[in-house]
Amino acid sequence: MIKIDILSYKKNNIEILKNINAVFNKSEIIGIIGKSGSGKTSLLKAIAGIFKDYEGDILLNNNSVKLLSNKNKRNHIAFSFSNNSYDIIDDTVSDYLMQSRKLFKKFLSPFTDFDHQITEDYLKLFKLNEYRDKKVLTLSDGIFKKVILAFPFIKNAEVLLLDNPTGNLDLESISLVQKAVLKYSINGDKLVIIASNDLNFLLQTADRIVIMEKGTIDSEINPEMIDAQKIYKHFNTEVLISRNIYNGKPDIHQYLKGIG
Repeated sequence: MIKIDILSYKKNNIEILKNINAVFNKSEIIGIIGKSGSGKTSLLKAIAGIFKDYEGDILLNNNSVKLLSNKNKRNHIAFSFSNNSYDIIDDTVSDYLMQSRKLFKKFLSPFTDFDHQITEDYLKLFKLNEYRDKKVLTLSDGIFKKVILAFPFIKNAEVLLLDNPTGNLDLESISLVQKAVLKYSINGDKLVIIASNDLNFLLQTADRIVIMEKGTIDSEINPEMIDAQKIYKHFNTEVLISRNIYNGKPDIHQYLKGIG
């Protein structure tokens, strides 16, 4: 469980996050939406412990994330951020992904059967088997992103944070990410928090939607409760909302009017 208590954060004397209170429970898939600059990525980075110079507190199972050792944070929180630099990776795809299990490897001992199996599971799920022996930095942008996304899943941590995971992915790859998230959370012992500009992906995937506005949490709703008025309020965009014929969840359709 993640509990956020009166969290505020400034950068260069500019308020990025303001008085955020929230509770995210195991077994939940949380979707965070909001305009660019609303604080989505900063909130994830605070939860991940990437920065600590904030006011308030973030608790992981009643332990302050600020006070956790780096090893403890890495053991319990896995993450992927869209603006990270990966220019030092010189491994093959399979070797790189196996490194996600390195934290749990005993000194001078080989990787366990579980380490190999979970790596193989996500190689297969993300359709990366044919690239397993290729160097990561030789891959196309789309395949590279799938490799980077697979890495935190393989860690199998209690909390998984994903920042804009579907950006620049094709339709098939977006479907694979959704399957990976659902697989990850299926046993009810994990918490997944996803910040994304892909509203339809989150509405189809998340159990709860958190709407951020100017560094604060404006509201939290069930995905089924999203409507055109809320989209217009937060994104200043007129949309039509239909229901997915397979699961009844909302689908957002943008349209333009007054042109021509």
